[in-house]
Amino acid sequence: MKKLLLFVTVSLFLNCSLLAQDEAGKIDRLIVKSVANAEFSGMVLVAKEGKIVLHKGYGYSHEEKKIRHDKQTVYCIASITKTFTAALVLKLQEQRKLSVNDHVNKNMPGFLREKWRRLPKWIKNKPGAV
Repeated sequence: MKKLLLFVTVSLFLNCSLLAQDEAGKIDRLIVKSVANAEFSGMVLVAKEGKIVLHKGYGYSHEEKKIRHDKQTVYCIASITKTFTAALVLKLQEQRKLSVNDHVNKNMPGFLREKWRRLPKWIKNKPGAV
């Protein structure tokens, strides 16, 4: 039986001026605890001001074969990209570069034949968006 692997991207935005090594260690220990409790398995990347402070695999990518997560692990991410797309669209709306009520063809002329399609259908992952 194949297992569904949930790929989790952890992004931490910290307000402090410097991320000390002991803080990266605290994050690492927190994740190790989650792995021990069977709450998490995957890769973690923490960056501050463009510099990577923690990039590490936790747990197994294939538990039966005891293959650990590492920087070379390839993930099947399925539909998780829709979450990132929705977040980016909302960020662009905050910057007043578009509105979620815009017609799709306003920003991508000729993309869809139907002129009535609007962004919310894609953001909410509704069937029949294309």
